[in-house]
Amino acid sequence: MYLTANPMVVLNILQQTLEAGASNDPYKLEEDYESFFDEPNGRKRFSIAKIANGEAQAIAIFENISLTADEVCYSIRYAVKEKYTNSGLALPLVTCGLEKLKEESKKEGLKSFFLETVVDENNSSFLRTAKSLFQEEGRTIRDGESAMLKFRKFIEI
Repeated sequence: MYLTANPMVVLNILQQTLEAGASNDPYKLEEDYESFFDEPNGRKRFSIAKIANGEAQAIAIFENISLTADEVCYSIRYAVKEKYTNSGLALPLVTCGLEKLKEESKKEGLKSFFLETVVDENNSSFLRTAKSLFQEEGRTIRDGESAMLKFRKFIEI
């Protein structure tokens, strides 16, 4: 099983980095959005953050979770600081991130990929974002006692 970073932990680390005055030389996408590329464990990862007035407010992480070269798949996870929950930050952030991911994938010669996420059925704000992004209701999967909804979409570039 491939372990992925918790987006809320990454968001908090990013905030600490900003407060320390460090710069990751991020790629500035547009007002208040910055993106970061890296390859932990040899897997491509693209992150986009909403940073306003020195505060990391939200982050979306797109990680390549492909098992084969024939079917490229990115998992998306996102986190929003509690004080910004239900403020409408998530959908524009993940939409902007998806467009940047498509742009970069096209440069690498990719014609399509799958995008997926899993959301706790009790997380209403993240469910709204996932339903809007994926244009579907999601498929129920069980994780012990709790139910999760899995969303998957084919993305043409």
